[in-house]
Amino acid sequence: MRKVYLKTKNMHCASCSFLIESELSELEGVTNAQSSYKKEETVVLYDENKTTVAKIIDVIKKINNYEISLIKEE
Repeated sequence: MRKVYLKTKNMHCASCSFLIESELSELEGVTNAQSSYKKEETVVLYDENKTTVAKIIDVIKKINNYEISLIKEE
């Protein structure tokens, strides 16, 4: 399992965080997703054999015009 921390800018409210978490939970390989509107951060625990950081970022970008950048990966 891997954990990725993403800077997620342009969220407008707590509903944005909920929507990101909801969409990521449907992506195969994602076991946990937590998004914070106040911190402008999304943390995702995922199975690197089933998905990639690029796919995670694509899912978030398709939701809305969020600006995503990698903070760190563990």
